Amino acid sequence: MLEVCRRLGVTETTFYRWRKKYHGVSSVELRKLKLLRDENRKLKQLVAELSLDKQIPAGVRGETILGPRARRAWVAWVAAALRVSTRQACRATGVARSTVTYRARRPAQDALRRRLRDLAQTRVSY
Repeated sequence: MLEVCRRLGVTETTFYRWRKKYHGVSSVELRKLKLLRDENRKLKQLVAELSLDKQIPAGVRGETILGPRARRAWVAWVAAALRVSTRQACRATGVARSTVTYRARRPAQDALRRRLRDLAQTRVSY
């Protein structure tokens, strides 16, 4: 017994616990058991994701949030309040992930804005 435990790299206690638990179970049944455990884990994860929608306050979920800035803030609040990822918060709120991750690439036009303000102050009648 000690040689088998040494080859497997487990303690003698673990070996006897496995023997008690899996005594008389064939390798085919063990494979099926492993597949069932994996499937059960996936189903539990799916249920957890679907129940996320129910955790969001129902009154706010039904409202239309118009601007992208407000949508980003809403997704950030849901992610922080429910301690979920941004992806899950977007899925639960119905906001596109591209809205949350979008960053404008336009160059700043501060000089043009200053010039327009100066013209507006000097030529009030226009």
